[in-house]
Amino acid sequence: MGKEFTDEDFEKDYELKSKGLERILGQVDSLVGHAIIPFEVGGTVDMYYYSKAIKGTGFATMELIQPDGSGPVPNRNGTYELVAFTKLANVSDTIETNPFNLIERRFLWDIYGHWKLFI
Repeated sequence: MGKEFTDEDFEKDYELKSKGLERILGQVDSLVGHAIIPFEVGGTVDMYYYSKAIKGTGFATMELIQPDGSGPVPNRNGTYELVAFTKLANVSDTIETNPFNLIERRFLWDIYGHWKLFI
């Protein structure tokens, strides 16, 4: 079992990740795609959307790297969070199926399916 982190550790980690992503992608959208089953107990990751400063939408994870820097199997660049982009606009005001939420669901499934190979 890995190191136990405090709520303060997670809050500081979240703030640092948020600031870093916003510096590159612009302000995060107000809606967060929260997983029904939390990632830490076997569900998918929460998804954070960025559509205010770029054409289309960027979406990013912020749960893969732990506050101490541990996380996914490191590569030559270290551990990582995931960021993806689509030319589609973020459509958050509907529960109807639309091209944006289809690609978002595909992205989440790809993350979930591939991530489980590494834990």
